[in-house]
Amino acid sequence: DLIEGCARDREPARMESFAELEVYCHYVAAVVGLMMAKLFGLADPAGVPRAVEMGIALQLTNILRDVREDAGLGRIYLPADELAEAGIAPDELLLGRHDAAWRDFMAGQVARARRYYAAGSRGLPLLTAGAPRRTATLMAAVYGGILTEIERQNYDVFTRRARVSLPRKLSIAARTLATRSP
Repeated sequence: DLIEGCARDREPARMESFAELEVYCHYVAAVVGLMMAKLFGLADPAGVPRAVEMGIALQLTNILRDVREDAGLGRIYLPADELAEAGIAPDELLLGRHDAAWRDFMAGQVARARRYYAAGSRGLPLLTAGAPRRTATLMAAVYGGILTEIERQNYDVFTRRARVSLPRKLSIAARTLATRSP
């Protein structure tokens, strides 16, 4: 599946629906989540779907952060049917359209990614306690912080790339490690 995921990223892509995007996310990210879960000591099979959901959450975050760069490479991962429903033509992504329709669309996409983080996070307690669990928890919190940065930029992912600054990463790390079980 990982090899299939790498092969899928060699060509320009357009996703027609979220179902198609979810399959893509499985191949390029969820399989990595499954491998990491094994490395982090996931012993309970109930955690397998959670690892898949966390992988999808991370990939959705990448997609939302990289809309402009991906569109420039002929890769539009955002579901075409949802873009159409929002009144956004896929080719407009190259123009950096940032109006109310775009902001509403992106708010829904960010909410979807957060639902995947929430579902995936239910598997974190199933990882080996200590460093493996803390690492996965911290990774999810810091990477999920990109969604907050996208919101802070009022969903404008065209003029600058949303990223979590080092001071913010350190703040997230301190908060996450202080409030989550080891």
